[in-house]
Amino acid sequence: MDPETGAIALQIAEIASHSQPKSTLARKLAQLLLPEVNADSIAFFWRQQAEHPFARPRASASVRLHLIAALSSQGTPPPMLERSMKMTAYRALSQHAVVDRELPCGASSAETGRLIAIPLGSPQPWIICTAWWTGASAAAGAAGPSLLMQLCHSLTAATMPAHLLDVSRRAEYEQAERRAIFAATSEAILSIGSDYTIIESNPAFLRMLGWQDHSPVDLKCLEVLHCRDSHRTVLCGTVQCPLRQVLSGDMAPAVQELYWETSSGSLREVSASFTPHRIRDMQTAVVVARDDTLLNAANRMKSNFISMVSHELRTPLNSINGFIEIVAEEQVGPLNARQKEFLGYVRTSALQLSALVEDILLITKADSGQFSLRPSEIDVGSLLRQTLQSVGQAAVKAEVAMSVNVAKDVPLVRGDELRVQQVLTNLLNNAIKFSPSEAEITISVRVSSGSAAEFAIHDCGPGVAPEEQARIFERFYQSESSQRARSGGYGLGLAIAKLIVEQHGGEIWLESTPETGTTFYFTLPVVESAAKDLASSESPE
Repeated sequence: MDPETGAIALQIAEIASHSQPKSTLARKLAQLLLPEVNADSIAFFWRQQAEHPFARPRASASVRLHLIAALSSQGTPPPMLERSMKMTAYRALSQHAVVDRELPCGASSAETGRLIAIPLGSPQPWIICTAWWTGASAAAGAAGPSLLMQLCHSLTAATMPAHLLDVSRRAEYEQAERRAIFAATSEAILSIGSDYTIIESNPAFLRMLGWQDHSPVDLKCLEVLHCRDSHRTVLCGTVQCPLRQVLSGDMAPAVQELYWETSSGSLREVSASFTPHRIRDMQTAVVVARDDTLLNAANRMKSNFISMVSHELRTPLNSINGFIEIVAEEQVGPLNARQKEFLGYVRTSALQLSALVEDILLITKADSGQFSLRPSEIDVGSLLRQTLQSVGQAAVKAEVAMSVNVAKDVPLVRGDELRVQQVLTNLLNNAIKFSPSEAEITISVRVSSGSAAEFAIHDCGPGVAPEEQARIFERFYQSESSQRARSGGYGLGLAIAKLIVEQHGGEIWLESTPETGTTFYFTLPVVESAAKDLASSESPE
């Protein structure tokens, strides 16, 4: 460094030695540099994130520059020049490199000037120094740009304390924000070390398990949580312990339903997630939990109530259906045509109500874990014949035809025949309900992926809108098109079909395009011996 440059560097260091706001610092540096480098204008731009720890950058721009000082030989740079300097500063920031441009001077493009933007700071620049020379200034002092480049290290050192102060402020703010969220959230949060010692807990955890009078920090999780699974079996010290799985590097389930013990010895039902987290060289686990005790109790109460009501409805409904049949068969006297018509309406409504009660009972059993299957070997052809016979009357009434196409290599499938027939009946009734008169419904079966039989039911109805397809299997959900169907429903048929198929280990889905029809697919496992034969036939010799 030559003596002249060294003298300027000493003046920069002298300016930086005084504690002052970064805008004042930048203005003094600009006042020093402007005559020394023979520039017409000098401006400093600071990164927006570092300008104020509470500032929130716009979502559309991850980085913004803020003008903190601008000085010209005439006072302040003209607006057009200021905009050009800012654009060049953005380019230097994004490229992490000096940008050197030639721009026209004033309204005439015959004469050009030189604009340089220098990013200061590494690895991420925190300030951009820009300088402008007109053609005359550049000719009079060609060494100016070179001198400014030589002063980069001095300018970086001068602005570093202000940058570190901004970083410190932002870190303090973010830490305070995290602490506020940690303290205010209703979710219980724990940090547990690799030795199973509780490092930190939030107020929600203390309230959940009644530890307000004594902090659980520095206690072993065994002394505080006493994790139990859904069967209330203690998990501490076993391979099923979710904390042990996370700390050992094994992947624990995303969310687990557990029982935790309160300080008084009672149990709380929680949904907890266990996430590994490394702090420097220490492995920890972050546990986030929600108290589901009241929610689960309400759900059990609701399920018990629905089950009780459904059971209580079943007996009088059976009695009503029985007496309807006696009257319809004219065992108690003849009926005229009008009476037979009205009795037909009563019979249909009673049967619909009976079917609804049975559907609700089925779902209630599934929710309470009492749903069970009676698997056997099922012949697909026989299954389809029985199903078509049960829905034949509805198809005739709706004036729709049905065709069956079963591939020759489809083997026996394994499942509960009555339940599988219920799936097919629900899907076919759905297809009949939405198909126009004189349309055809196609039922096809083929072997899929070697160990499953794939069933497909295609109709020519209005189709299912894309926004409705994600919810079509939800309970009690009825699409907009179902409101226009010729017969009503309760939105349980597809939900029950999905439940039964998944209980068999299969999958169910649909493909639909509005106005061109819908195809529902589901898979069932084939019998084990057939699956082996299919697998061997598909393997290369």
